[in-house]
Amino acid sequence: MTTTSERQERDIVLVCNPTAGGRWRELAGILDSAEAMHVRRIVTDEIDDIRSSLRRLGKSAELICIYGGDGTILKSLNSIFPTERDQPPTVAFVSGGTMNVSARWCGWTEKPMINFRRVVHQFLEDRLIIREVPLIRVEQGDFRTLGFTFGMGPAIRVLDEYERSPKGKAAAFMWGL
Repeated sequence: MTTTSERQERDIVLVCNPTAGGRWRELAGILDSAEAMHVRRIVTDEIDDIRSSLRRLGKSAELICIYGGDGTILKSLNSIFPTERDQPPTVAFVSGGTMNVSARWCGWTEKPMINFRRVVHQFLEDRLIIREVPLIRVEQGDFRTLGFTFGMGPAIRVLDEYERSPKGKAAAFMWGL
């Protein structure tokens, strides 16, 4: 692990999915920002390019900032983990997707450019507060992938309450309201 005095912008990777959410101006603002000038950038043509790009990083990145939605996040997580690294990189969801549920759940509620700037500054100053989140390993035969339910708390709580309550058309209608 790098100490505070050794932290540099080159330890940061910015993964951008320009097709996420159609927020071209936000992405342009991030890429033109002073904070992005010296970080390594991965700007994909399509979401399937993320895996090969992140796998080429090896063990060098300490912070991976993801500009994109839940699909971009899921693809990125599956490209990073599992890995041979002793210490996995810190991952920050700066938003950029349509709904940004995961980014909001992790505390990044501002516009993507503001989130990115805050993450970079706090990381370089060794004051970035992270939230550890559980990942689900899904296996089906030889196929293995990671998934997540974080960020979906309200929907999951509603479904859980419905499952624990008496069933019937009236109950479903009331839960629907």
